[in-house]
Amino acid sequence: MADDRYTRLCEKIDTALQEKSKRTFLYTAMKRGRDSRKAAIELLPGGEDFRKEVRGIKVRCG
Repeated sequence: MADDRYTRLCEKIDTALQEKSKRTFLYTAMKRGRDSRKAAIELLPGGEDFRKEVRGIKVRCG
């Protein structure tokens, strides 16, 4: 079931990327998300170290 949803999502993204306006909206949303995440990490005490620690945990557990 989850694989089917993932497949449909990928198909929708591929279709959207074929249209310039939708591609622009998608890239804008992705950039806004990255920028917001970066700003939030910078507000955390030791934010970059925290990010690296969490990333290390994900790598070890994944």
